[in-house]
Amino acid sequence: MKNLFLSQLKPVLKLCYKNKAVFLASVMLDIIFFFVLMFANYFTLTAMQEHITKFADLVQAGMLELAASNTTQGISPAMFKTPEIMAVYHQVLKYLLMLVIIALVSWIVFKGINWYLANKLIRKVDVKEFARKFTLHTLLAFVFFAIINLLMLRMIAYSTFEFLPLIGASGSRILAFILILVLAYFVFISYSLVPKTNCKKLTRFAIKNYKMILPAHLLVSFALVFLAYLTVYIIRFNYYAPFIFALLVFFPAMTYGRIYIVVVVNKVLKRG
Repeated sequence: MKNLFLSQLKPVLKLCYKNKAVFLASVMLDIIFFFVLMFANYFTLTAMQEHITKFADLVQAGMLELAASNTTQGISPAMFKTPEIMAVYHQVLKYLLMLVIIALVSWIVFKGINWYLANKLIRKVDVKEFARKFTLHTLLAFVFFAIINLLMLRMIAYSTFEFLPLIGASGSRILAFILILVLAYFVFISYSLVPKTNCKKLTRFAIKNYKMILPAHLLVSFALVFLAYLTVYIIRFNYYAPFIFALLVFFPAMTYGRIYIVVVVNKVLKRG
């Protein structure tokens, strides 16, 4: 039981090889998802560029005005809530909201198909029920993800304007990373079991069996983080190297990790 996450590495590899068509289709969906996000991010940032430049100019002008006034009041967030700054700020938020919606819909579509394929390899899954539960679980996870990021931004802003903050900017990012890792643990378990169980039973199952599932989750998470780092790092050797590495290593590893998580979670469920 304790070595369940290690004992499934080779069987999952054989399962992927046996179902090569499904595996390759899943890899292609991950690649398409990546390019959809990349192009959405590019066009959104291009549209935001003028507003971001104007926002930075207004903030800089405010800072210069503060320096020229020789005031001892210090910097406070309220000083930057002028009508001009807030108008530009709302425009930036509008474009960011569009990007978030595109990313969320793309995740539900492409990742939903991928997790369905992964589950379909080891058990019977009703397509409509899976799509419904997957969407609901994703929306719920997104709410928690947004809360974590908003808290991180608030803590970073607080640490910027306070002389001796309780948690600095680096500490805020580390805390957010840990919370996102915990959130991902519950989300990946839910994706591996839908539509078998509800959120309440799912939470109990995840907490009760964390000793068997958490090692698999950490193995996949840190392996993908390491591969993502390598993908970015090797650009210094060759401009095209990251694309080749991502296509041949990173995306297949992501697909393997997803199937591996599904197998481990369902093995734990069967063992009770």
